[in-house]
Order: sequence, then structure tokens, then C-alpha cells
Amino acid sequence: MVELSGNQRKLRRVFLFSDVLICASQRLLTSDSLGGSLVGLDSAEEVGLQAKWHVAKNSCVLFNSERQAPSRAALEQENRRCQLENSLKIRIKSLQAEMAQLRAEAGRNASGGATSRQMQRCVDQLRRLQSQLIVTVPNVPLRVGRTQEKQYTLLLSSELERREWEQLIGANLVQQPGNRGDCNPVTVSQAEVADLLHAYRHVAQDVTDLGNRYLRRQRRQVQHNGADFTSELDKGESGLVGMLSVTVHKLEGPAEPASYCVATEIKDVSQHFMRVHSTPFCSAGSSQPTFECAFQLSLDGTESAIRFVVSQMDAANKRPSDIGYLELRLCESGLRDYQAKSAEAVPMLVQGLVQQVNRHLTELGLYRVSGSSTDLQSARARIDTDGPGPPQALDGLDIHVCTGLLKLYLRELPEPLFIASLHEALTAASEADDRELLGLLPTGTLPRASAATAAFLFDHLLRVNKMSPSNIGLIFGPTLIRPAITASLTLTALDPKLIGQQSMQQGAVLARLLDLYRAGRLVF
Repeated sequence: MVELSGNQRKLRRVFLFSDVLICASQRLLTSDSLGGSLVGLDSAEEVGLQAKWHVAKNSCVLFNSERQAPSRAALEQENRRCQLENSLKIRIKSLQAEMAQLRAEAGRNASGGATSRQMQRCVDQLRRLQSQLIVTVPNVPLRVGRTQEKQYTLLLSSELERREWEQLIGANLVQQPGNRGDCNPVTVSQAEVADLLHAYRHVAQDVTDLGNRYLRRQRRQVQHNGADFTSELDKGESGLVGMLSVTVHKLEGPAEPASYCVATEIKDVSQHFMRVHSTPFCSAGSSQPTFECAFQLSLDGTESAIRFVVSQMDAANKRPSDIGYLELRLCESGLRDYQAKSAEAVPMLVQGLVQQVNRHLTELGLYRVSGSSTDLQSARARIDTDGPGPPQALDGLDIHVCTGLLKLYLRELPEPLFIASLHEALTAASEADDRELLGLLPTGTLPRASAATAAFLFDHLLRVNKMSPSNIGLIFGPTLIRPAITASLTLTALDPKLIGQQSMQQGAVLARLLDLYRAGRLVF
């Protein structure tokens, strides 16, 4: 997030726990041997987080963030911000075009020495411009603080994000009226805050990628071996180029009849979602609004995701509010398609990951401790390139990166392991007896590959040290028992309370399925 401190915008890492909100700055280490350029930050020890402030449970206050009529000075400041944002985007796209020309020249020039140095200068300039852009775009304030003390202002890029954060902070940290539990403010010391930041330092590594999009992968090769920069940079993430045709048909599952619209947002070069199109609001009182709105979006390769945001018109004050969204990646993941490429009943990637984990079954925190996200994304990129054969990218990986890859693979399957048609029945069966639950999964219900993979995975998970079926269910339930990944947006599936309730039900069902499988009563 971006924190507004006085008139300065500062990039922060914000951590929301069940009893404390922590705002921290991240120290980016440099190396004289690399000419003061950004280090790849491959090891956790190279990441430094410093707490700037924290707010504990029952002492937290959300200050009124309702939009008021802006003053003249505020309007002038917003105009300057918009002008700077547009200027930065133009300069970044111009620099990207220059880098594309340099890559083409490097392909024709065998030596490439001068081109390599020029490319490195462009890379450094691009990083600076994108870092500046990231802190320039957000302009929606979220104000939080302690009772009768200083308030802090965090800037977000949309009203939807602010609404989500207000709900999460309000549910976890703000003292609720009529709460029969302990309402005394929770005491969190500076030492405890420091320990929490140290424990979650792996999570913060991705912040080094912000404003550094061209260097997301293989950063070290670019710095140490200029001759390799062409092939390595070409492996970086990119969006689509051309015209994207979009049709918004209808909206299903609104909680109440009202006037709705669907806005389209694209994550552009700023790494924030920018609104590019909006349907007209449907007539008031519609319970299943139909839009049939078709349009085209021009993509230049900088976009990486698209989001459809649902807004509801408030009948009282005639103001729209964002109530939910569906996010899709514009570039499909090769990892998700791995099962389709493999002829094995159990995908070779799953076999390889499980074999790696089986060598470390006594390791504490398996599937609960997160590995380095940088290493995980690097391994994912190599797996996408390797194809359906035995995955060579797994050799030498940290065990927690392997468990993260397995969870990521299962989460990104278009069709869940327990097929989508069983999702609602299994989720609702958390209170059913064993006989009824087994009746939903008679032998042969799952397709051959899903059945073989489920049995293989269950055999493995039941061997993990200090992991009860209930613990396994909490981690894998929402991943294995879920709807299919589609472009359909159902508002009922976006309710945070409903999502939490369903996650608990899915975890409970998976725990019972594991018990039944261990007892020999469940056969896939």
C-alpha cells in the first residue's frame, strides 16, 4: 500500500492479523559489487522489514472515509497527480518500445557489448519510473488509527478495495457494540511486532517486484551476464496485444433487487486496476439484470489481468457502491494446463512434488509455512517451459516451495479435484452422517485422472507429521472442493461472510473424507 505522510507518499507493507494491523517499510539492500543496483533478494536474510506503526484489536478506529465535496486546493492537487500519472505512463511505454528495439538489435549483433550497456541503463530507468508510478496512482483514502490518538492515511486505487479493507479491519480489530467477549484493548509490544514481521518476511519479498516488472524473473542474469539479457527478459511476464472483445451478458445471484452495473477494469503498467468501461445501470428493482453489452478493449501488452466489478446504486443517496468483482488473468498459466499435457493418470508434476515432500515428512510446518514467493514463481516459470515430462525444476528446491507449488497447482486447475458438479452437495454435507456423505461419492463418480490423483494425494497427506485430518481440511478443503474456474460471476459467491462459512464447511467435509478413506470406507 501507499501511506500518505504529510505531503509525501511512501510505499508500505501492511499486514492484517486477527489481533493487530501492522504497517512496515521494506529495506531494499544494495551491493557495491553490483554498482549499487538492486540485489535479487533471493534469500530471506536479504529482506528487512521495519515497523512504522501498529494498531491492536479493540483499540482500532476506522475514521469516516466518505467522499466530501473537494476543496479547490484538493482539486488542483488531484489534477497534478493525474498529469504526473499520465506522464509516467507515456514515458514507461516509450522506454519499453526502446527496449524492444534494443532486443532486436542484440539479435542481429553478435557482440552486443554497447547494446547490453544501453539496455541496462534502460532497465534501471524503467525501474525508477515504475516505482514512482506505483506510489502515484492510488488516491482513495483509508483512514485508520487508535482511539483518541493519531490517525494514519493509506491510499488505495479503488473504492472497492477500500470497502474490502474496511470490512476486514472492522470485523477483526474494531470493538463491536454488544460484544459479550473480552472488549479490553489487546496489548501488542514492539518486540512482538518485530517477531511477527520476521516470521512473515517471506511474504514481503514480492514487494521488490513492484515497479520492476521487466526484472521479475532472472534478475541476477541481467546484472551479471549482459550477453544473456535478451533471452532472459523475453521470459518475463507480459499481457496480450491487440483487441479484446468483451460481452457482459447478465448478472446472477444479487442479494436484493436493485439497479446494478458492471464495470471493466484492467491491471495496466502501473500494477493497479484502472477502470476502462462501464455498462449502463439496469432498471431499478431487477433481481437478475441482463445487459448484453458488447465492446472492445485495445491492449498493448502491459495488461496482465482483467476485473469485472459490480456496482449497486444506493436508492437513498443516489450513489453507486462497488459490491463484488471477478478477476481473470489475461495470460493463462501453463501450470494449470499441465494435467492436460500429461498422459499419466496422476500428473507427473504431482508425483514429483509429493516425492520431494515425502523425503521431509518430519519437517515442521509442512503446507502451513510459506516458502519464498520469488523461488516459487521462478520454479513455476521453469515448469511451464519444461512441458509434460518429469519436472527437472524441482531438484534442489526448498521443501516449503514444493508444498506451495502443489497447493498452487491444485488451486489453479480449471476443474477442481472433486469435480465442480459435486461442489454444492459436498459443501452442504458438513453436518450429514457418514452414510449420506459416502452416498455423494460412490466408487467411479470421479473421472479416472481425478480419482487416481485424489487417492495418491490422500495417501500422502495422511502421512504428514503432526497434521490431523482437520488441519489438512482447513488448508486443502477450499482448494479441492470448490466451483470450476469460469468467467461467470455470481454475486452470492463473492460475499466475504459466505466465503468464510463455505471454507469452514469444505474443510470439515475434507477432514471427514480423509477419515473415511483411512478407514477403508471411501474408495475412489
